[in-house]
Formats: sequence, C-alpha cells, structure tokens
Amino acid sequence: GSGFAGLVYEVCWIRQATLVVGSTSFALSTVVAAFFAGLAMGSWLFGRYAQQISRPLRLYAVLEVLLAALALTTPWAFGLADQAYGWVYRSFSNHPGWLFAVRALLVGAVLIPPTFLMGGTLPLFCRQFVAERGRIAGSVGFLYGVNTLGAAIGCALTGFFLLPRLGVNTSIQLAVALNVAVGVLAGLLPLRVTPATAISRSAPTDRRRSLIIHVLFFFTGFVALGTQVMWTRFLGLLVRNTVYTYTITLTVVLVGIVLGSMVAGRLFDRSWPRATCFAVLQVLGGLAALTLMMLPAQIWQEVSHEWLTYVLLMLPAAILSGATFPLAIRMVVNDPDLAAIGVGRLSAVNTLGGIGGSLLVALLGLPWLGLAIIARLLSGISVAVGGAAWLMLGSKRPARISIALAAACLATWLAIPPLMGTRLPADYLAGHYQLIDYEEGYVSNLAVVNDRGVKQLQIDRFWQGQDKKSHQIMAAHIPALLHPDPQKVLVVGAGTGQTPSRFLLYGIDQLDCVDLEPRVFGMIERHFDSAWMKDRRVNVIREDGRTFLSHGSSRYDIISLEVGQLFRPGVATFYTADFYKRARSRLKPGGLLGQFVPLQLLTEAQFRRVLGSFQSVFPHCALWYNTSELLLIGVNGERIEFETSRLDLLADREIHEDLRYSYWGGPAQWLNRLETFLAGFLCGSEGIARISSGHLPYRDDRPELEYATSQVNITHTDVVALVELLERHLEPLGVLLDHPPPQEIDSQIVELRNRNLRDIVAHTHLLQVDALTNSVPEERITTLLENALHWNPSSVVANRKLALILASKGQGESARQHFQKALDVNPYDTQSTAGLAMTHLQNQRFDIAVPLLESVLRTDPEFAQGHYLLGVTLINLKRHKEGLKHLERAIELDPDFKPAHKAMAKLRR
Repeated sequence: GSGFAGLVYEVCWIRQATLVVGSTSFALSTVVAAFFAGLAMGSWLFGRYAQQISRPLRLYAVLEVLLAALALTTPWAFGLADQAYGWVYRSFSNHPGWLFAVRALLVGAVLIPPTFLMGGTLPLFCRQFVAERGRIAGSVGFLYGVNTLGAAIGCALTGFFLLPRLGVNTSIQLAVALNVAVGVLAGLLPLRVTPATAISRSAPTDRRRSLIIHVLFFFTGFVALGTQVMWTRFLGLLVRNTVYTYTITLTVVLVGIVLGSMVAGRLFDRSWPRATCFAVLQVLGGLAALTLMMLPAQIWQEVSHEWLTYVLLMLPAAILSGATFPLAIRMVVNDPDLAAIGVGRLSAVNTLGGIGGSLLVALLGLPWLGLAIIARLLSGISVAVGGAAWLMLGSKRPARISIALAAACLATWLAIPPLMGTRLPADYLAGHYQLIDYEEGYVSNLAVVNDRGVKQLQIDRFWQGQDKKSHQIMAAHIPALLHPDPQKVLVVGAGTGQTPSRFLLYGIDQLDCVDLEPRVFGMIERHFDSAWMKDRRVNVIREDGRTFLSHGSSRYDIISLEVGQLFRPGVATFYTADFYKRARSRLKPGGLLGQFVPLQLLTEAQFRRVLGSFQSVFPHCALWYNTSELLLIGVNGERIEFETSRLDLLADREIHEDLRYSYWGGPAQWLNRLETFLAGFLCGSEGIARISSGHLPYRDDRPELEYATSQVNITHTDVVALVELLERHLEPLGVLLDHPPPQEIDSQIVELRNRNLRDIVAHTHLLQVDALTNSVPEERITTLLENALHWNPSSVVANRKLALILASKGQGESARQHFQKALDVNPYDTQSTAGLAMTHLQNQRFDIAVPLLESVLRTDPEFAQGHYLLGVTLINLKRHKEGLKHLERAIELDPDFKPAHKAMAKLRR
C-alpha cells in the first residue's frame, strides 16, 4: 500500500510540476532530483533513528498519516509555487542560472517534505521484520520487493486509469486515503517489541570494506537512473513517444526490480561468495544493456508489439538491478538488529547516485556526448563497478586469473559496438528516406531527411516542416490579414521557420519565436531558409512555450501556436481551458490567438470538446480550413471581424508571390486569389457554439485528450463524420466580413469551400498512405489513393502517387493519364512532369521525354531523380557524355540513389 501510494504521488507530482516549471530537460531533471533527494534524506535519517526505537511500525504509522496530510496540500503548494515562479520568471527571464536555482528551491520546497517521510518506509519495516541472522537478504529482499510491487501497480494504474479518468487531484486524494488507512492499520497491529540497538563502531577493516561497498553502490544507482534516462531517449527511436512512454518504462523497470529482489533474497543468505555475485551482476547488467542498445536497427524494427519492445529492452537489466539491493545489504549487514541503518544508508547512497546519473545524462550526456557514447559510458561504469568489486572485495584467486577475467570483461565491452556495427541514432532516424543530417538535442532527436528532393525536418521521427511551401505558411497569413494592424507577434514552435518568416512580410515591429528544443534553430540555420532569424526584429527564445506564455510579461497582437501533434507528451496541455486563460492574458486588446486543430487525430466528441474548450475562453472565434489541420482563431475582444481593406494586401508584391500556393490544386486554386483565400472560412462563433454545445472543456487536472490521442492510429482514422459535421454548420462569409464579398465570386467561394472540405478526407487518405510500411500490400495503397481521388479528383498528389504505382505495374497508359491529370491542375508540378517523362522513357519515346525532363530541371535544378531520368534518356539517344554528367549530378545530389549508381556502372562498362 505504501509503495502504491508513493508512485501515485510521483506520477501526479511530476505532471503538476511540469505545468509550473515547464517540460524542458532542465525543468524535468529538477523535479526528479527534488523527488529523489527527499527519499535519500529520509532513508538516511530514519535508518539511523530506527535503531533507537522499540516500536518502529508505530513511527511508520505516524509518518503515513503525516505524509497523507502533506500530500493533500501539494496541489495548493504547487499553486503557490506557480505564482512565485511567475514573479521570478518575469524578473529574471534573461538569467537562466537564477531561474534554475529558483526552480530547484520551489520544487524542492513542495516535494522534499513528503518524500522525506516516504524515505523512512523501508528502513522502519526492516527494523521491525528483519529478525533472523540467516535470513537478512531474504527478509530485506522480500520487503523491498513487496514495496516495489505496490509501486509498479500504482504506477501502471495511475498512468493508465486514474489520471485520464479521475484527474490529478482526485488521484492524489485516493493515495492520501490509502496512506491514512495504511497508517491506521499499521498502528493497530500487535507487533513484537524490538529492543533499541546501539550503533556499534566496526573494526577498521570492516569500515574499509563497508566504504567500498557504499561507493560501488553509489555508482550502481548512478548507472540505474542514468540508464532509464538513456532508455527514454532510445525508445523515441523505436516507438511513438506518448504520455504512456514514461508510465510503461517505469512500470517495466519496477517489475524487473521486484523479480530481481525476490529471487536474490532467496539466494544470497546462503554461503555464496557475495562479492563475486555482486561483481557478476554488475558486469552482466552492463554488457546486457550495451548489447541491447547496439542491436541492429532492423531487429528492433521487426519487434511486433510496442510492449514487447519495452520488455526486451529494459526487463533484463532491471532484474539484475533489483537483485543487487538485497545482495549489497547482505554484504554490509551481518546483524539483523542493524538492518535498518544498513538499508537506510545504502538506499540513500544509491538514490544520491541515481540523482547524479539522471542529471548528468539528461543535461550533459545526451545533448553533448550523444546516445552511443552514453551507452558505452554507463555500461562501462557498470562493468568497472563489477571489476572493482571482484578485485577489491571478492577475489581470492591468483592475481593473474583475476586480471585475465577483468581483461576478458573489458575486451567484451569494447568489442560489442564494433561487432554490432550499429550507428546510434543515425540508423533509426533515416527510415525510408535519405538522412542528410541529425543532431541529438536536449529533449529529442532531430533529423533532416531527403524525401524525393524535398528536405524534411523531423523530431523524434515525426514531420515538423520542409523546405518547400506547406500549409504552415497560412498559420501566419490568415491571422496577420485578420488583425487590423499587428505589431508584436509570438510564434510557439519553430518548425522549419515557414510560419515566423511569413509574419515578417506584414511590417511588424517584433517577432518572438519560442521552441522547447534549443537545437532546432541551429538545424534550421544549416538546412532551411534562415534569413528571418537574422532580422533585427526577431528574438529566438529557447524555452517551453507553455511556461513562456504562463509566466512571461510581454503582450502580443498575435500568438500563433505551431503545436499540433497531440500525441506527443505535453502538446495536449496547449488545448485546455486553463491554458487558454493564461494565453488570453498575454494578448493585447483585440489580439488574436491561432492554433492548429488536427482532425485526423480526433474523434467527433474530442473535436467538439476542443472547440468548446477554446470558445469557453475566446467566445468570439472562427474556424478556418488549412488541410486536415484546421486553424482555430480567437480574439481578445468583443468581435472577430475581417476588415475588407486588409484583403487589399493580397495584391502586395511579396505577399501575392508567397501566396502562389495551393493546398491541393494548381494556379486556379492559388491562395493569392480572393475567392480561394476567402473559401477557407468555415464558421464563426455561432457555428462553433453549435458544434461544441453540451461538451465540457478540457482541463489541466484531467489529461483526457493527451491519453486519448496517444492511442490514435492514423491508418485507421475516419474523418468523414467530422467533415459531415462541418458541412452542417458552415456559415456565410457575412458573419466575418465587414462588407459582403463581390457578388461575382460568391458561387466560386461556395464551390471551393465544398471542395476544400472533401479534400480533408482525401488528404487524410494520403496521410494514411505515407504512414503505411513497405510490408503493406500494394492493393491497399492503391485503394486508399483511389478513395482520395473519389473525394477530390483534382488532388495533384493523389493523381501523381497513383500514377507512380501504375507505372511500376507496367500500366503505362493509365499512369500517363493520371500524370496528365495532375499537370492539367498544376502545370508547375515537377514530379508529375518527371513521372510523365518516365512513362515515355519506358516506351522508348526518348525524344518526347527529353524536353519534359529539361523543363523539370529548369524549374528544380537540384531534383536528383530528374537528373537520373534525363541521364538515362540521353544515353539511350547515344548522347553518352551529356548523360554521364546528369548521372554524376544525380549521385552528387543523392549519394544513396542506387538506380543512378547502376546506370553509371553500366555506362562505364
């Protein structure tokens, strides 16, 4: 019961603390360090004090009740900490050192008192129940295992049920009730009286041995928690990182500790060479962790279920770690009356090591050394601890044998990475793209990949933006045109810079761009258009966006939230009524807030609640089409209205040129056309109110949306119901414009709006195609593309992708028809032009293919596939030297382009 309640508190407190101080690696590390610091102090002090009392469980009962009282006040305490941190943040926002110190003090003030009491649990139980000299390890292992089993169940139940169903505060109240019940029961138990025991001074030899064990056990804690931090980053390469990741990771580790401690408790009271066993456990743990991390990427990618990935990666090392604790206790404690102080000291030392490991790995190791080096270092420390235990405590064999065994362990550790040949994290980040560059950041893995000539930025393998225009530009254009005179803008989430750079087209005075991952700006500077970052009006801020909005002092004309991937940890907190209240306080009168609403990640009920949460704070708002990521815009005022005069900016040279962009079509659907731009409006305040009627807003206390969207599988998403819902609640433009639009474009707007809505379904089918793996039958992909064209026959991307599949099947005529349909809609689509040329090439119509490919390369001279196709075509026309140049250029642009290498080799032969 005590362990169960403890993990309920830990999961809830970490969530509450991140809402106060943010989700940066520095903030999270501060929270974890404060939690474990309290446990370490409690273990140490109560371990000493337990020796002096005769009824330890009576004291434990008092501690449980006191803990319940303190825990009950933590929501209120976090509220005070939030206010205090806000004041300090506004005063010292440019002094990260001061902020770090204040954050540590505030979080420590809330967490250390209750965790200090929690730290006394195990030493007091050991004082009461460890009574037999021949069963010290067994008793400690049993108590430790039972307490940890309760923790594992508490962690799993909190993460999977209590938080999403009951919320943070109710979960804490349940744990409080459990603490009280456990305390009362413990106080009523008729237990034996244990006479007080003096803390005797041991002989110098025993003190030296005990000191060595304590030092070694410090490093086992360092490795254990450091490895958990490392695993969390590594898991982002294997499975989708969601709100469940932390829960599953901690649960699997705790279950492993239970198994290890229970087994070890039964074994290590026997006359085994304990120091040797300790050494073997450490060496095996280090080598197992390194081997699993260095397995080839394709092995991990073939694991059929996410749960199995967690178990295979973490359970072996966790079992070995769990076996270490009762063994170390047995190495230090020979008198059962001194078990409490031994357990208290070793728990404290081990926990302090864990604090050091988690802080160093999170703040310095991963961002500066990288995953591969950290895996080697942590496993190396584990092997070194084992070797030290063998040489200093356990080995009675001849020195040459001991040295030989130590050398063998060292050689094995050194040999594992080169034998496996895995490049961490590069082998995982490439996926089915060409990896251009990658960087291991503070909270994520960043990669730039080449997708058929388009550079993409990915964070933890999820798309964040690209080097060609995307719908992200409209997150700037729409609110910038809707606001009568924007001067000061905040963008949360940099992407590749498409949104912040577009705001600069509107003559604003200041642009603040905030991103959680500090290293994303360097990646943008190296691989994407970064001229906007050098503009004197721009301030780049490396901070958690929610923290910046909650605690900062600046007020803005426009706030644009570029965070739409709801399944990622922390993103759903940007969609609660509590957050919107904070964000609205940062808007000037008449200021606008814009936010993505990703339809493909939401059910109908969730979509209604998202709109309801927004409108509960922004009564005057509008919903705008922006592919399947709709744009929700609210005003800090009494009316949201488009001043018709602002639409004259569509004729501005720079803005007009930038809006030569279409969501799904070509020049006829470019957004610099008035009718196309206005066709994006879906509904205003009344329509949104009708959609969200009767649906309660999302709140910070109950993270329902975060949990629900983490289970979404985009390949099974059906947005038809959402589109039909929107069709029923469309509103005329008159509710938004101060003057009606020209009559001659009214019918065009109606038609385009209907086609936009149908394209939401088509676009979702295209997203599903992109999400499917290579093992999916081609018929499934063909069906999805045909469905996309059923909903939007003018979709350039759907026509092109279907044409490519038909061409690969040898259906050249059908492929040409779809390529031509794509080009009829958008004559500037270079990939469709190249595809059409490829079909002519397959039919040996080389003279027709050449001008098509030359036009492609005039438009896009860095299109590797275009150079390859032109090179092959010219070679077939016996123009070998010209063809060779284009093949060389294709390989220069894409060194992994295998068809170009094959054509080059054939030509040279």
